[in-house]
Amino acid sequence: MSRNFPYLELKRQELRNMLVQYQRELRLGLNKETGEELSVHIQMIQDELSEIEYVLDYFSSSHWREWQLIALAVISILSLIMGAISLWVLL
Repeated sequence: MSRNFPYLELKRQELRNMLVQYQRELRLGLNKETGEELSVHIQMIQDELSEIEYVLDYFSSSHWREWQLIALAVISILSLIMGAISLWVLL
């Protein structure tokens, strides 16, 4: 998957690292922010992380691959039709 979406993979890893860091800071009380502020940051990171994982999962699913094949078939058929029309116009 990282071959297809390197930016999303990098962003996901970055968010995971931030999430682990904030959770550790919250647990140990190492951050100057209040626990409530850290909890809000953690929730925002989790939300963004879940969105990225949803996109990566969707595009790696076989369902998406089926739609890619269907689109390729439709484009091929349309190309054949356009070629036939062009040939007909030339004759």
